[in-house]
Formats: sequence, structure tokens, C-alpha cells
Amino acid sequence: MLFAVTLLDRPGADALRDATSAAHRDFVAAHAARMLLGGPLTDESGTRNIGSLIILEARTEAEARALLTEEPYCKAGVFEQVILRPFRPVLHNPELI
Repeated sequence: MLFAVTLLDRPGADALRDATSAAHRDFVAAHAARMLLGGPLTDESGTRNIGSLIILEARTEAEARALLTEEPYCKAGVFEQVILRPFRPVLHNPELI
């Protein structure tokens, strides 16, 4: 099952995000087979990260949430809000990504 995960940074989390980014990248690399698509959400200028978006594969919502609790940004408290929803893709255009 796929899940769309929207993670929004809490105000003032820029330095914490920067300090945790190496551990985050290591975590993503270790779980890349389950994270089908992901990256930062940015402000309108495209220069400042304000959150993350992940398309994640898991058997259940509980399994997806358990994986997210181990994600370094989540563990460090970078995110103010985590929205996890089942996702059913109907469109895929690999030329755009």
C-alpha cells in the first residue's frame, strides 16, 4: 500500500533541519526501496525548505507511522505537523521527474 506523507516544519526549525540533514540522508538511503518519491517542500522562492513530501510503501498505516518515528527529522522534532494518507496513483509521468 502507498501512503502520501506531508511533513511541515515547525517555525524556527531551520537550524535543527540543517544539523540533522546528514542523518536524514542516511536514513533515506537505508529505506530507499520503500520511499518511492520524496523531497523538500519549499517556500514560494524555492530557496528555503519548509517541510517534506514522501510517497512511502508500507503494509499498513501503523507500519508507515512506525517507520516515520525512526526518521531523524521526526525524532529531532523538526516537524510541526505530519499528515499521512493512503495514496492511490492514477497518473505517472516519468519524463517530468
